[in-house]
Amino acid sequence: MTLDRNAFSWVTSAWMYPLLRSGYRAPLEHEDLLPINPRDSAQSVDWLDSFGSESPHKLYRAIWRNQAGKITIDACCRLAESTLVVCLTLLVEITIDYLDPQFDKSKLFIQDGYAIATIVFGVQLLSCLCANTANSTTAIAGVQTNAAIVRAIYKKNLRLSLESLKLFPPGKINSLVTADAFVIQNCFAKINMVWILPLQVAASLYLLSIYLKISTTVTALVFLAFAGLVILASPQYARIYNEYFETLDRRTSLLREYLYAAKIVKYNARESEFSAKLAKARLAQVEAVKQLINSSIWIHSFLVGQQQLSVILAFVVFGALGNAMNGSQVFPAISVLMTLIQISSQIFSIFDSILSAATSLSRVEEFLRAEELTETYGIICSVPRPDRQELLIELSKASFSWLLDDFEFKSFDTADSQSTVKVKEFKPFDYVLNDSHENFKFARHTLQDLTCTIKKGELVLVVGPTGSGKSSFLSALAGSIKRTEGKAFIYTDSISYCSQEPWILSGTIEDNITLFNPSLKTKCQKAVKLCCLERDLRSLPGGILSKIGEKGTNVSGGQRARIALARSVVMDSELLLLDDPLSALDSQVSKEVFTNVVLGAKGEGKTVILATNLLHLVPNADKIIVLDQGRIEEIGSYSDLMKSNGKLSELMKAKSHGQEEENNASVVLKGTESEVEQNAEMDDDDLSENRGYGKVSLKSYKQYFMSWTKLQIVAVGVLLCMFFGTYLTSQLVLSAWSSKAWNLNESEYLYVYTGVGIGQSMAFLIAEAAILFAAANVGREMHDSAMKSIINSPMSFFEGNPVGRILNRMTGDVKSIEIESGDSIINLSWSFSILLSSAVILAISSPFMLAVFAAVCGLTLLLFRFYSPSYRELKRLNALSKSPLLSHISETSHGLDTIRAYSLEKRFVALILPKIDQCNQTHLLLVHSQYWFKLRLNFLGCLLVFVLLILGVNGKIDSSVVGLAITVGLQLNEELNFFLITLGVFEANMVAVERLGEYVGVSSEAARILPIDSSLSGWPTTGSIEFNQVCMSYPRRPDRFVLKNVTFKIQSGEKVGIIGRTGSGKSSMMDTLFRIVEPRSGSILIDGQDVSFVGLTKLRQSIEMIPQTAVLFTGTIRTNLDPQCEFDDNKIWDALDSVGMKQFVSGLRHQIDFIIDEGGKNFSAGQRQLLLFAGVLLKKAKIIVLDEASSSVDAESDRLIQECLHREFRGVTVLCVAHRLDMIAGFDKIIGLNYGVMEEFDTPANLLNRKDSIFRQLVEATGEENANHLRKLARA
Repeated sequence: MTLDRNAFSWVTSAWMYPLLRSGYRAPLEHEDLLPINPRDSAQSVDWLDSFGSESPHKLYRAIWRNQAGKITIDACCRLAESTLVVCLTLLVEITIDYLDPQFDKSKLFIQDGYAIATIVFGVQLLSCLCANTANSTTAIAGVQTNAAIVRAIYKKNLRLSLESLKLFPPGKINSLVTADAFVIQNCFAKINMVWILPLQVAASLYLLSIYLKISTTVTALVFLAFAGLVILASPQYARIYNEYFETLDRRTSLLREYLYAAKIVKYNARESEFSAKLAKARLAQVEAVKQLINSSIWIHSFLVGQQQLSVILAFVVFGALGNAMNGSQVFPAISVLMTLIQISSQIFSIFDSILSAATSLSRVEEFLRAEELTETYGIICSVPRPDRQELLIELSKASFSWLLDDFEFKSFDTADSQSTVKVKEFKPFDYVLNDSHENFKFARHTLQDLTCTIKKGELVLVVGPTGSGKSSFLSALAGSIKRTEGKAFIYTDSISYCSQEPWILSGTIEDNITLFNPSLKTKCQKAVKLCCLERDLRSLPGGILSKIGEKGTNVSGGQRARIALARSVVMDSELLLLDDPLSALDSQVSKEVFTNVVLGAKGEGKTVILATNLLHLVPNADKIIVLDQGRIEEIGSYSDLMKSNGKLSELMKAKSHGQEEENNASVVLKGTESEVEQNAEMDDDDLSENRGYGKVSLKSYKQYFMSWTKLQIVAVGVLLCMFFGTYLTSQLVLSAWSSKAWNLNESEYLYVYTGVGIGQSMAFLIAEAAILFAAANVGREMHDSAMKSIINSPMSFFEGNPVGRILNRMTGDVKSIEIESGDSIINLSWSFSILLSSAVILAISSPFMLAVFAAVCGLTLLLFRFYSPSYRELKRLNALSKSPLLSHISETSHGLDTIRAYSLEKRFVALILPKIDQCNQTHLLLVHSQYWFKLRLNFLGCLLVFVLLILGVNGKIDSSVVGLAITVGLQLNEELNFFLITLGVFEANMVAVERLGEYVGVSSEAARILPIDSSLSGWPTTGSIEFNQVCMSYPRRPDRFVLKNVTFKIQSGEKVGIIGRTGSGKSSMMDTLFRIVEPRSGSILIDGQDVSFVGLTKLRQSIEMIPQTAVLFTGTIRTNLDPQCEFDDNKIWDALDSVGMKQFVSGLRHQIDFIIDEGGKNFSAGQRQLLLFAGVLLKKAKIIVLDEASSSVDAESDRLIQECLHREFRGVTVLCVAHRLDMIAGFDKIIGLNYGVMEEFDTPANLLNRKDSIFRQLVEATGEENANHLRKLARA
């Protein structure tokens, strides 16, 4: 069964009853929900897929073409509903005339009281059915449009050009999906109201003129005047709304950057820096929210003024003209005026919805029209000429560029300037910025004048210095970089691409290898074996079905690299593009992988292009391409290039003797198997999102209202009491006026009614402003508390919560609290006041009527009790359903190059469609549950009016007050409905408080600042490190230790290498030293001080770390090297010179103030490592930790780093995790880890003398020539 239904079920929403019954009996789960109708699914609504820059029409026209039918149905239903409301007003007049004993009933076209009552009931019920049909129809139209937009955004994201990716960073795409698409979706219910509303006003004014005659002109003029004010305010409101979205984009981008780099931030103790950045972005958003509130209050004040003045002036002028006030005129006029007020109250929501949708449509259309990849964008996939069948790749004077001429880019992460700059002239490797450093421009030619051919079946190695363009060359072949000049052809579409930073998704290892292609599962076993993953998988209970976190946070760098390589194996492509995947691997593994994967693919006739810094591999190549500064310096076979004594010969001579794979620091140790780093397997509980069940706890309500100040609570309470009192008084004054009950003259009645009306308006407007600002303050405080908790949370929090999930709560739930909850409280206050005053008036009219009202209220509450559990759980499920969607979009943004290279766009679109459907499924059920409840409430309201009429006909109610009773009864129907619907919405808002409250209460790391820190000025002074019986396990697997009784002592200034196979505990030891994970037992001492008693900030700032995966943050080279602005330019340049980056940076416009993109994507992995090393040189720390810090650099850069280690770090304690033995062979000590156990700790020379030494095994495994070289280094 699906979300489908017959006509009767559709009109009455009866199809929702089984689900609501299930929800009443037990909390709903996703499995209980009906599948979405295939017609409404994301698979079916592909009509925006082709919308783009070439589309001749606007986006709204494309939507209109596909939703015109539903919009027309909605229009017909809305028109019928409005017509029936007018008829109902006329019937009220007939009823009052009929009940008037002095009226001549022969003048009535219906002379039977029971018939009149039945007709009123029928008209009222039919009006409700029309409204329900319209709502249901627009809900379907909205869901279909939302699915079409989100689907189109996702597909467009997969095709965006490099220029467009800069204009639309992932944070903005996230906003388009979560905010803009939803705003457009909700707009459908308001579209036809734009023209229906003026018709309703005209009809109501006509009816009013029957009773109040010329006085109606005043009401019409009031409406026109205030409508003009609203129209004049609309451009300003639209501008503010757009600013709100821009601040949301900016904050989301910053938050996303932090979440993906949380571990790096912790290593460097930069939480305060990121807190300040996020706080600044959040402050801008808070200011935008305040502006929205101010604008909405002004506009609402116009509407409230319109409502009150239209009523007051109508009766004031009517009385001033000498007209007598009587029930036959007053009560029908009040009924019409109440209709006008209801219409007026809709103006703001319609106005808000239309303007917001217009802004969102503009933003979405701008994105969908952005430049995208085309067949001629980069390298052209073609069919080779018959005489060149052996060719696979052909480049002729081809140049490629990351960004192009006349491209404008505005950074979303710096906030000082809003200008853009056009760049028309370029130099090689030149970047152009404006004076604010906000906008930048890549070189016109990243790769220049490339001419080469690659034949089928060749093994091609691409080598060159760090930053020479190796990764760019492979990206160009993968089609990711734009070709600016020359010709470039690739004669196959069967491509595997392994990027320098492996792309890992949350899911199982098998999913990551097959990229969710079930047909490839049979090939996984072979790929796992070829990539040496068997030992790693055997240590996991789930094997290949073990789950890993987003970006592979719970597996090591080597394991991520091999998973990505296994992916390229199972794809069985004709061409393999491998971007330095071996640098992260251990020696034996690297050798096996190269033999199995690279040489194995060549043996099968496949073409392999491998970019690498491992120069010992070049003799295996059929062809070598030597790059330097984006140009091909040399191309040819190894023997030919070495004979020419050119660039390759120079590189080979520059490399350290035996630097490469032969001296990598690992062999397979006998008698043991590796345990995967961090006990990687994650179960379903690790990856699933928490949700509440049952009623929202009082704790959430308390948490919400505790953020209100006492003054706000008292002020709002007093003002709402004033509003209730004045509203009730105004109704009583009209009643007394019509019956002359108070013995006042006409002018006195006018003065009283006017004064009460003014007081009513002022009380409500001030209360509204107080509530909205209080709600915004709650959102601000809860966001800040949650953000503080997230920043202070341990790494286990980030590993167990995908980025999309966190973004969902920190954007969607925050908006629900700071904007939507205030509106809910205002609506509750308004409707409750009217309900209570209506009850009082009914009680005054007749005690019997009050009993009827009480009975209806009792039935209503029973109905609400039946409905609310389902609505609450559907709201929770709807919030939960957004996280997988955002996580998928976020992960996709990181893997665009891989998806495009494998041509998997269609598959990933297919993967997101069920996630879109799940969001829309829960949303549809959520709104239809409201419609079901609302229709039944309306039916009860119809019964109430019917009973009142019958009582009037039977004489149970005095005819003098029956008109007032009917008027109040009609109003009661609407307000009771609105009150309970809003009550459900407010409880749903509290679900957001509940969800955000979970983050507020998340466990935190140890204290960042402790009293002892102030006494540790200059600590550490010597840099000695001591581990005493340290045992460590990760929070997910507390019973599985990854460090076991590790004990050693490093003296001041010693250089210590750490060796061991992938997963042996090397990185875990570093995590323990930095207290990223606290040890379970034992102690760590630095300069004799137990680090567990030192604040985390002091500890981490005292140790410098260069991780294996080098990450730069958005900002400049200066801010990345010197975030605290402690050093002058000369020292920064000296540091850059020491790591060989001075020449490159000096060639950039604005040099050290050059803007760095998120993650440092505008630098190669090797360049990022060198820049981080330069930053470490500046700090002059006493302890430095290097975790494969030179894995992505060339031989010359590695030599510079080693020279720096010995020259600049004299007296500095260095811990170095390295696969390259020549880097650590000359160190003072070596630590050998195996399966979390420290098996050796001694000097390299002593370890070489021990036959059972791990280090000796490693050295001997490199071959005799390299082993002799390493022995010399060890004994030097």
